[in-house]
Amino acid sequence: NDICPSMRGRLGDLIERGVEFAPGDAEACPLGSGYDLVASSSAVQWFADPEAFVSRCLDMLNPGGYLAFSTYGPENLRQIRRLTGAGLRYPELRDWVSLLGGQWRLAAAVEETAELAFASPREVLRHLRRTGVTGTGQFRWTVQKLRAFEREYLRRYSKNGVVTLTYHPLYIVAIKRDTNRRPPGPLPPTRR
Repeated sequence: NDICPSMRGRLGDLIERGVEFAPGDAEACPLGSGYDLVASSSAVQWFADPEAFVSRCLDMLNPGGYLAFSTYGPENLRQIRRLTGAGLRYPELRDWVSLLGGQWRLAAAVEETAELAFASPREVLRHLRRTGVTGTGQFRWTVQKLRAFEREYLRRYSKNGVVTLTYHPLYIVAIKRDTNRRPPGPLPPTRR
C-alpha cells in the first residue's frame, strides 16, 4: 500500500511474483484481511487517527500475526519545532505501549535518539527538503523569518562549528493475541 498510485511502477518485480498493490490512504482504503504481517515504515505519524489504524490492523491480521512499524517520538526534529512552533505531534513510546495492551502481545518497543550534524541551519532545511519532509507544516518562510531562524539556530544548536538536528525513531513489533483460544486451565495434579 502507498498513498501515491504511481508507486505501482516501482514495484514491478514484486507484482510479477503475485504481490498485490493497493494505492490509497491506508486509513481508509480496503486492505483486506488474513495477513500474517502488517508492516509500516515512517508513515503512522502522518495518520489522522493512528489508534484507529492500530485497531484496524486487528481486523487485517490472523491470530498470531505481527504488526511491525516505525514512527517517531516527541524529540524528533525538536530544533525545528522549537524555533518555528510548527511540526507534528509525536506520541511517546509509553503511549504506544499502552495502546498496544489487551489484544496485542508486545514483542519489541525500542527507541533511539540520533543527532545529525550539518554545516549550517540552511543545510538542515535542505536536508529536510531532500527527505520530502519539511518538518514545518504550514509554517510560511519569509526572508526575515529565515534570517531569524538561522541566527537563533546557530545561537541555540551550534557546537564545534556544526549545528545538529535530532531524530527520535521508535520501533514497535506487536503480535495479535489469539482471542479464540481458551486460556490454559490449571495444571493437572501430579501423581506420586
